[in-house]
Amino acid sequence: MGRAVIQDSFGGSEVLEVRDVKEPQAGPGEVRVRVSAAALNPVDWKLAASAEIAQRFGVTLPAGFGSDFAGVVDEVGDGVTGFALGDRVYGRAWAAAVADYAVARPGAEPLLHTPDGIDDVTASTLVTCGRTADAAISVIGARAGDVVLIGGAAGGVGVFAVQLARRAGAQVIGTASEATSGFLRGLGAEARRLRRGPCRAGPGAGPWGRDRGGGPDGHGDCGGGPGSRGLARPDRGDRAGQPVGGCAGDRRLGRDAGGAGTHRGGDHCRGVRRADCRDVPGRAGP
Repeated sequence: MGRAVIQDSFGGSEVLEVRDVKEPQAGPGEVRVRVSAAALNPVDWKLAASAEIAQRFGVTLPAGFGSDFAGVVDEVGDGVTGFALGDRVYGRAWAAAVADYAVARPGAEPLLHTPDGIDDVTASTLVTCGRTADAAISVIGARAGDVVLIGGAAGGVGVFAVQLARRAGAQVIGTASEATSGFLRGLGAEARRLRRGPCRAGPGAGPWGRDRGGGPDGHGDCGGGPGSRGLARPDRGDRAGQPVGGCAGDRRLGRDAGGAGTHRGGDHCRGVRRADCRDVPGRAGP
């Protein structure tokens, strides 16, 4: 027997229960992972709360909870190549990650080898947050000498976006609450206090309007809320504030956030080590 968080109805945290369940087995084309860490994202609460959203992702009741995980392969089904017993991996299993075991189907959903030097807690955050940030920075095309403005910079996606833009050589300005400004400065970003009210970009839009000089070369809104406007690259013709991709964990960038065809495979963590790949405290856990 194993343990898993299960829900029999849609709702908030009150519908979630930790239960003893039969251990899942890896069928043909599948890999079973002994989960050591799982990361939660806004989409997980949406799946738990809404029958309509759950249906879009193929989730039916009774369902598990959480989708992003990291751990060790402990069972390999027939026909699977590229994975072996004992491999450290991270991946996604929709509404099934917060459990002792998760079953993944390589190729249908992300399942990647965890690089040496990356612990499982950090690795569990890479599928949604890390890959979405990687895709966003790639869409913007951040490079040395650029000034990149990142909204929601202290969030799950924003933290990775800040670090990836800095690694590309860009100057990063991050908006967030005053409480996280020190954390952002530690990542190499120039922190700006988050202000309530509408956010405008473009000529005449305040101190970063391009008519005043020194405006951002790229903008990524990683807040993920209803008002998130995605990405823009004004100097290549994008209208500032108009979405050309998306940072939120929904389905704006390709098939899904950070989905197939929108990222560079494992490149988002190639060469990254624990010392310079920091996640938001409390975003992931066993």
